[in-house]
Amino acid sequence: MNMELDYSIIELERMVNRWNEKASHCNGGNYIEDLFDEFISRYIVLAAYSNILRAKAKNKCDSHVCTKEVADMLHKREIVLCQQLRDKAEAICNYIKSNKFEVRCSAKLNKAIRSKEDYLEILLRVLYGIRCNIFHGKKQCIAQQGGLLRPAIECLTIINNEAMIELNRLYLNQIQL
Repeated sequence: MNMELDYSIIELERMVNRWNEKASHCNGGNYIEDLFDEFISRYIVLAAYSNILRAKAKNKCDSHVCTKEVADMLHKREIVLCQQLRDKAEAICNYIKSNKFEVRCSAKLNKAIRSKEDYLEILLRVLYGIRCNIFHGKKQCIAQQGGLLRPAIECLTIINNEAMIELNRLYLNQIQL
């Protein structure tokens, strides 16, 4: 992937560190409100990474940049990421299947876990769907939603860590040219 990083990597790291710090103060999800706060904080980190990719994206809408563009950026690490994310993605699918929470693309995720095809992009779409449900839906903070939010938070944490590594690599390659 050849791209110019217009956004200062130092500014990005500062912002990411601030939101990760906020997420760490959510007390490990002792209360459902903490899980909502942590999910939102972790998703803001993902959105910050995706904003770097937005300038080069043909389709600049949030749903595309936060899913397809991030998956494309991380494609070199997809096999390792799939291994790290598998049990968490399965937990998300199992929770959704139990009809306790509705999310678009969840059926595709279940197939992708088995086939490993477009796995990361579909997982990112499901996470985006959870984000949409929280931001735009009529959600009550009920304890049962922890079964979905906990593995989703773990997925976001892993993906965000890999995104920062990849963006640093791209930045270093850019300044060495």
